[in-house]
Amino acid sequence: MDKLLIFNGLLFIALGILSGIPYFKSIQLVRNNERQWRIVHLAAILAGTLLLAFVPVLGYFKSHIMLVQLTVWSMVVSNWLFVVGMVVSGLTGKRGLDKHAQGSGKKIYLTYQLATAASLLNVVGILGMALLLVL
Repeated sequence: MDKLLIFNGLLFIALGILSGIPYFKSIQLVRNNERQWRIVHLAAILAGTLLLAFVPVLGYFKSHIMLVQLTVWSMVVSNWLFVVGMVVSGLTGKRGLDKHAQGSGKKIYLTYQLATAASLLNVVGILGMALLLVL
């Protein structure tokens, strides 16, 4: 699980840094998607940092492998879904916040909904780990 978090964390950080290129270009060209690229740039780096920061925490829960797997996989999946949605948002200029949207806006919205569901599993895992520490 450590390698999974480290690998994906590094990929997110690289993606976040690389997304600075379209962010910079959208600022230069005064495009409407500047906000979306800024969010991708920052959120992907933050997602990668979160995954890397979680690696040492797992050592405390080696005997609770199911809880660790739930937490790690839901964390990785939710981060990928959010970041992919944000990249598509930057490419299309659609925000993906309207459930009645059509085309790419609808696909981004659904991606965010799946990401949110995976994040809720992630929170369950994190809260479970927190409870194990105090019990």
